[in-house]
Amino acid sequence: SKGEKVGIHFHETEIFDIQLRVPLIVFGNKVKNRSVDGLSRIIDIPTTILGYVNEEFPEPVDGFDLSGELRGEEDVEHPEHVYSETYHAQLVEENRYAVEMSEKYDWGWRSVDSVVSLRSIDKKLICTANGNIQPAYFFDLVSDPTEENNLIDDPASKEDIMIFHAILK
Repeated sequence: SKGEKVGIHFHETEIFDIQLRVPLIVFGNKVKNRSVDGLSRIIDIPTTILGYVNEEFPEPVDGFDLSGELRGEEDVEHPEHVYSETYHAQLVEENRYAVEMSEKYDWGWRSVDSVVSLRSIDKKLICTANGNIQPAYFFDLVSDPTEENNLIDDPASKEDIMIFHAILK
């Protein structure tokens, strides 16, 4: 990829929003028809389902109960940040099929960085994670929702980058 986005064909190796933002569609007779803009994570789904049917997990969990969204409530608390990761580059050596595909098609998976990201509703930091976490991309998702303008070297973004990086460490 030579530092550039390689596109959706390499979903396992990147964590840009084009790969991560997946709509969750819930329907039913009592589910309110609406679109929700707040952040959510996979770990919120079980908690939300149980909350909707008025059940609780038998022990504390990390997921947010977003069932109020299904009932049409206005003040539902969402996660402040969403964490994502892909360690595909580190795992490819242990996956015989991935090694064969990499050699056959020269996709360069062995040289692809493992990456982690932290996203808020309006900003996102992507870091390489090859032994330590190093900032690589920073996006203002309000002005750049398609993540085309990397602000990692922008002095105006330095404080936000430091805050996000500290949370990831």
